[in-house]
Amino acid sequence: MLIAGYILLVSACGLDACDALPVTPEVMPKETCEQWIKLIHEKRPNHVLMCLPVNQD
Repeated sequence: MLIAGYILLVSACGLDACDALPVTPEVMPKETCEQWIKLIHEKRPNHVLMCLPVNQD
């Protein structure tokens, strides 16, 4: 499987085991996703955000 890109997700319950919700519907390069995390953390430092890979099927 090839990675098509990354999506930005936010966790509603921190680092506990729960479902993360997408922040944006776009698939983007990892560097762009990480830049979004930095920008959001400037305003919302306590949000748990993550970039997860999306496989190309």
